[in-house]
Amino acid sequence: MYNKNIMKQLQGYVSRIDSIRVQLSDLSWLQGYATYYLEKVPYSFTTSDIFSTCISELIADLIKDNKKDSFNIYELGAGMGFLSRNILDTFKKTHPKFYKKTQYHVTDYAKPVIDEIKKLELLSGHKKNVSLKVFDVFKHKLNKLLPDLIFGVYLLDAFPVRHIEVENGEVYEIQVKTSITDNAVVFDTTCLPPKLLGFNDIKKLLKSNKKIKKSLMSRRVLDAVTEEYRRVPLDEIKGITKAELQDLRSFVDYLNPGKKIKFNYSYQMGNWLAQLLSRVSQESVIFFYDFGDNKFSKNEKIENMMLIAGSTAFYPVNFPYINFITNKMGFSYLQSEVENGCPQEVYICSQKNSKKIKTIIKEINIKEKMKNSLSSYMDFKHLMAKENDAAIKENIPKLAANKKLTHSILTTLTNHFYQKGDFIYAEKLAYMLQDKYYQLDYGSLLVLAQIYLRKERLEDAEICLDQAVEISKYIPSAYNYLSVLNYKQNLIEDYIKQSKLFLKYCRDNNFWKQLSLLAMIYYYSKKHTKAKRIIDWIIAIQKKHPNIVPKKDVLLLRDII
Repeated sequence: MYNKNIMKQLQGYVSRIDSIRVQLSDLSWLQGYATYYLEKVPYSFTTSDIFSTCISELIADLIKDNKKDSFNIYELGAGMGFLSRNILDTFKKTHPKFYKKTQYHVTDYAKPVIDEIKKLELLSGHKKNVSLKVFDVFKHKLNKLLPDLIFGVYLLDAFPVRHIEVENGEVYEIQVKTSITDNAVVFDTTCLPPKLLGFNDIKKLLKSNKKIKKSLMSRRVLDAVTEEYRRVPLDEIKGITKAELQDLRSFVDYLNPGKKIKFNYSYQMGNWLAQLLSRVSQESVIFFYDFGDNKFSKNEKIENMMLIAGSTAFYPVNFPYINFITNKMGFSYLQSEVENGCPQEVYICSQKNSKKIKTIIKEINIKEKMKNSLSSYMDFKHLMAKENDAAIKENIPKLAANKKLTHSILTTLTNHFYQKGDFIYAEKLAYMLQDKYYQLDYGSLLVLAQIYLRKERLEDAEICLDQAVEISKYIPSAYNYLSVLNYKQNLIEDYIKQSKLFLKYCRDNNFWKQLSLLAMIYYYSKKHTKAKRIIDWIIAIQKKHPNIVPKKDVLLLRDII
């Protein structure tokens, strides 16, 4: 019998950068573009027309006084490439003369992401002005970087950090220990029948070189683990270099805190930024847009020093540290003033250009436009709560005309009308998403597929689902709906194939219905041995964990036996 209080250690106390959560977060990006959809990584406002127009105007304001024949822009951490495409489309339309002299370098540290942007030809309309390259900001030496503008949107929050606490002048690192309960339930559905992993299985998996499998299993493992924390005096931290120690102590002296504080500290980011600033010209401008902290709290919970999106992890940016590095390198630091945790604008430039950049910041006014965008989203949420669909439909064209329809607004409303059974309007909004996001929006493709399956428009459903799988093979929902399609077409072998793919790529525990149906299909297609193996496994798991397996599925399968 299991003792719920027994905890088993998967990893001893380590720096946050070396923790299991961070290791699995890094691996999640092996799924490339699909990671944004699967893990619900926020990107709505920064892929909107409003934001891309702001960046386009920033570029135009910088380029109009530039006497060079070409203007080099480096976007670091381009991710899905939507922002790159939006900026280039907008800039080409609004400033065609400036566009012709622009060289736009689209970069990301994840090779699968760059490969997918190339495969999907997202930037094919700008071939003469664009280069695509893998650029790891953690490792790149920056020797050949000759930028006029460098910018990164949600880039700095990806740099690995240490959690630091300062109290009474003493500096500590807050380290992390990862454990798992003895009765944790972690399933591996990459095999049939699935396997219930024990402590040794999980530990073996985490130590293995099976990167893709660990990526697929990451959410289930992370849902089962717990973290504990301790603080370690700075002089007792193992593996920290003298240079990092000196930098951290200098930063604490710079802060001169009169009270206990906690903050994220990334020497890697500071060292990278210092290298970057040592290699750019006095005419270069650097722009970052990210969430983080302007002030530090003594009561900050460790859990709040990370932003978790599915199995991915991000770190609130330590803006005072960026200011510290910038000043040390002799540059001006300009920042928007908004609440802790909210997105901030940071501009780094030479002292002589600071007045000009201050003027540009006021003109493009990203902060106010972000507030207006959030207000529009909340207005729709309010109307949805009141079930005032007529008002929602009336407001959508107004926002569309003013280019204020963000991904969050369109996705939320598409799902809203689908759930209410208004398939005509849900279909209309889904196509708006497809048009706005270059036929690459997973969510709208899956909504369209469900609508067409309900209407028995099977060919249309198949086109949507094939397109979803072509974009990325890692989306389990696509295989689920393909199996439904195959069943309607009486294509049993195809149904089995799609069901197995769904189970392989499923990242949570919502697989019981699909597994039970697969067992039934095996049984009725006279594959009794395969059916019995799955059914016996489900019944055995239900006996061991009665609250895990839906009872209706077990009763149905018992009747089959």
